[in-house]
Amino acid sequence: MADSDAVVKGKLHYYGREQYYQAMQNMCVTATKKFGNDPVYRFYSALSHLLQGSTQEAIRQLQPLQNDREVMLGTLLALIHAHRHCQVVDREAVAQLDAKLKEERKKASEVPLYYAAMFLFLSGRLDKAREYVDRLLKLDPENDEGLVLKGWVELAAGKESRARNHMEYFDAVLQKFPRYMDALFGKAKLYENRSNYKEAMETLNLLVVAYPGFTAPLVEKAKVNLSEQDWDQCLESANRVLSADSHNIEAIKYRTLYALCRKGNYEDAAQNLRNLYSEMDRSEPNNAALFIHMAQLFSRLCGRNSLVLEETFMMASKAAKVNSSSAEYLTEVGYQCLLQGRNKEATRYYKNATKLDESSVAALTGIISCQLLEGQVDIAEQQLEFLKEVQRSLGTSPDILYLSAVLGRMKNQPSDVILALLQEAIDNHFKNHRGMSFGATYLAALNPDFLLLIVNECLIYAPNQPSPTEGLGQNVPGVVKQALLVLETITRACPALLAALILSARLKFITGDIKGSAASLQHILDNIDSTSSEAHLLMAQIQLYQGNFKQAQQSLEVGLSYNFEVREQPTYHLVRARVMKKQGQYQEAINTLKACLNMTNTRPTSELFCFLSLPFIYLYPWLAIPHGVPQTKHHTLKHHSHSYHCFSL
Repeated sequence: MADSDAVVKGKLHYYGREQYYQAMQNMCVTATKKFGNDPVYRFYSALSHLLQGSTQEAIRQLQPLQNDREVMLGTLLALIHAHRHCQVVDREAVAQLDAKLKEERKKASEVPLYYAAMFLFLSGRLDKAREYVDRLLKLDPENDEGLVLKGWVELAAGKESRARNHMEYFDAVLQKFPRYMDALFGKAKLYENRSNYKEAMETLNLLVVAYPGFTAPLVEKAKVNLSEQDWDQCLESANRVLSADSHNIEAIKYRTLYALCRKGNYEDAAQNLRNLYSEMDRSEPNNAALFIHMAQLFSRLCGRNSLVLEETFMMASKAAKVNSSSAEYLTEVGYQCLLQGRNKEATRYYKNATKLDESSVAALTGIISCQLLEGQVDIAEQQLEFLKEVQRSLGTSPDILYLSAVLGRMKNQPSDVILALLQEAIDNHFKNHRGMSFGATYLAALNPDFLLLIVNECLIYAPNQPSPTEGLGQNVPGVVKQALLVLETITRACPALLAALILSARLKFITGDIKGSAASLQHILDNIDSTSSEAHLLMAQIQLYQGNFKQAQQSLEVGLSYNFEVREQPTYHLVRARVMKKQGQYQEAINTLKACLNMTNTRPTSELFCFLSLPFIYLYPWLAIPHGVPQTKHHTLKHHSHSYHCFSL
């Protein structure tokens, strides 16, 4: 194989593995100009169309290749795949192709088996890819392309791999061809997966030197930096890529992750996402899977920041537009609406998704979420029971368990039942990404947004302030311990995620770690977001608990100055009333509590209830009587009853 041909194929395979299908297509055009009308590059060109959903164009390009010996087997497999993904399946054509495939497979030699295995590998059918590449290696155990592809198949299989030592496949080829691109990338990825980061970097440096005009090795170095959770070095690597290729999508992605996860700078993240969208629209306009990946990744990491969600909504919408027949993509658009609080729009998208696929569990789950948010408890309960029945054989998903807990709370079920559901949801969720290397795929699977929902639900059943009789860390409720473990995982992955940091500070406060809580809040205000009204409000609670009433008053005022909506939170009024009481402003304290009570004419939501505690519930009559405020016994009992009704579950 000529070096130039090997390099082109190496780049093609890299783009295919990374699912950059337009880049793959562009490389095929370059190869055709260089090597003529080679059927191999025509085959790869057809695959690039097929893998990004352009089935008709793929079929058109594949048809003439059916009789070419080199790519015949792969072409037949790809044609069958394409026909089965058409809106109207030509069953007669599929049957004919299937029959021809069976005949050709019996007499296939190494080269046709290789391209068949390559198609199966790139389309994610790893078991079938293994079957074909094993047949190839049985015919020729020293086939270089076969050995490298075998290594990649086993590497991609992960825990499902049947090979004991993946490295041997890559090393066998590198001993003969030290610059073999696919083998070097495979070896580096294997080192990365094993957390051998130094060796991974050394291998990638060989690629940087061997192929100086190719930015992919630099991109992979940024990935290794992220696997090490070396955020600063990851940013430096991404900037190095962008200095060579200002349009590089992966580098912009890592720069955005840095702004979001490491710095908590949502304005920078949103600007990076706008740039990212523009580059994807320019470089990969028909790659719906890429748009949906980016939308899912960043929307789950942003703490529901509105600036970021505007951009991720655009990305999901683009994916649904590119592939209008995908229920999965339409469901994601619905979820993006849900994250933004646009429940009615979310419901509409979810229902449209069920029209495309009536068995879509994700869409049905989304509909139930909207029903619960709208208070349609009975309807949601019926839908949830149906979904549980459907999933019974597969095991209940974390989403269903979480929604069951929310429904249980709304129906006043015992707290131990609800907490058991939440615990199971946490366990099942973490099972889904156990063993994964740290990186973008891990962060998307971790889904901090979903975990924060569970934590907030757990905290409804936790105390709201330290026990006056317990010492630091003594007799910590199980629900608080579990929430702390979840938050520790989130903050380790996303050290600047504001919502998780504030919840962690709140839980430290609950467990009696007053200094730790105050220090965490100070870190937030000094390094993450000095304007966070939630941080200032919690700081006021801590200062009030410590008896620093003047400082608590100042924290309240600062929090209010940054966000006037803080007055809509009951905690603001409750803390303010306590401060006023200590300052002797009894009537003002009572008026403040009245305002708080007027906010809770109906049963509080979980978001409101998790800020409440029993001592505050009884605060109104307790404030009034001891200090001679005119108050009849009738009025005292009336307000006591009213407050209990408003704040009880």
